[in-house]
Amino acid sequence: MSSKEIVFSLPFNGTWLTFWGGDTAKQNHHHGSQSQQYAFDFIKMDDSDNFFRTNGNSNEDYFSFGLDILAPADGKIVELVNGLRDNKPRELNSLNFIGNYIMIKHDETTYSILGHLKQDSMTVKAGDMVISGEKLALCGNSGNTTDPHLHFHVQDSDIFAKVNTDNEIVDVAKGKKVYFSRIIVSKTRKSNYSPVKGDKVSNITNS
Repeated sequence: MSSKEIVFSLPFNGTWLTFWGGDTAKQNHHHGSQSQQYAFDFIKMDDSDNFFRTNGNSNEDYFSFGLDILAPADGKIVELVNGLRDNKPRELNSLNFIGNYIMIKHDETTYSILGHLKQDSMTVKAGDMVISGEKLALCGNSGNTTDPHLHFHVQDSDIFAKVNTDNEIVDVAKGKKVYFSRIIVSKTRKSNYSPVKGDKVSNITNS
């Protein structure tokens, strides 16, 4: 399933690395999850391709941590979690796989999920209408993650999973492939492109 009918932009400013992204397990470690099969992990780097400034022992050392996270398309905030603490680098909170997150409804079958956000950084609340490019929160290191980065995916339902009669977790939502309308990929302009692992991507900000 795709989301080509909705105009998506990258949910951040500047150039970030697509650490995970693509349609295969080799390109994308989310591939085995029904709802996250087309998910992305984006991380900010410096000009020397470093993820952090010194030793990476603190969240503040990472270039991603605390950067603005933006709405990827127009929509309505339907759900969010804001109060989970940020992990120390290389530690995991495996009980909260996506950490602090925002869910945006774009239409009846298209919901964006932005995860691992910084604790108490959200500038929106459930029920708010947002426009593409609007600041929503800050990049963090909350949930099942070892270092600060942005998790982003789109799914066809507002319910991730349910428990069946055998008390087993069953996926409900199905992932939707995202095409960004106008982006720069490793210095080349592209339209309606879905990044893959290794792509350095940024929005085209002028004509």
